[in-house]
Amino acid sequence: MVTSRQRGYGVGGPSLQFQAAPIIAQRAPTTTDTNYDLAQVWVNEAVSPAVSYEYLGGGIWGSGGNVYATTTTPGIVQLSDDVAADQTSQTLVPTAKATYDYGQALVLAGANIASEVTQGIGYVASDAEAVARQANTPGVEAFFLTPTNLDPILASPSAIGSTTPAAGTFTDFTVTGTVSISSASPITIDVTGAGNDLTLSSDAGRVIINGEEAAANAITLVSAAGGIDADAALQINIASSQSAVDAM
Repeated sequence: MVTSRQRGYGVGGPSLQFQAAPIIAQRAPTTTDTNYDLAQVWVNEAVSPAVSYEYLGGGIWGSGGNVYATTTTPGIVQLSDDVAADQTSQTLVPTAKATYDYGQALVLAGANIASEVTQGIGYVASDAEAVARQANTPGVEAFFLTPTNLDPILASPSAIGSTTPAAGTFTDFTVTGTVSISSASPITIDVTGAGNDLTLSSDAGRVIINGEEAAANAITLVSAAGGIDADAALQINIASSQSAVDAM
């Protein structure tokens, strides 16, 4: 069946061309339905609501406004934020954000957790986690430090020796607060090099040297190459609680 444009004449007027009436059918048009003028309308009443098509030429029928697209026929589609659901329907099209989120989730789900020997993903540690020394859980989560974490870490450092201590070398060591050095093992403070003095000084307080071992040389002052000089603005008192002749 071929439906062509109709022509008519008005009273006392020229010949006019009219669009052919829509085809009302109980099926959708196919690519073999070709003998129609361009823009011919076809209405398929076999579905509810009815679907209209418009002939584009070459056996192609486009949607007339409410036919869904297929893999071979142009038509309308619906945007969706659920990529997984979109995969079950040809008429659902994911938004750019949904596609990005879906791809991101696939990458993260299949990525390795970073470790000391394996490249992978992890969290950027917050300042609080950095100060708390948040530990990694192998295979579950890893934390990364950033330069901004350094200030809070240095503001609250771990106690020296809280882990296996390493040797330290200082060119200058200045302390503004109280210093306490305590050890269960012998301590040696040594200055090497000729002319390099060791000074124990207190600007407005006392210097106390206390040796509590019950030994004759509990406090020993030795100078194998030089003398011993004791100067004082007040008295110098040397006393012993022993009463032996050689107590002093």
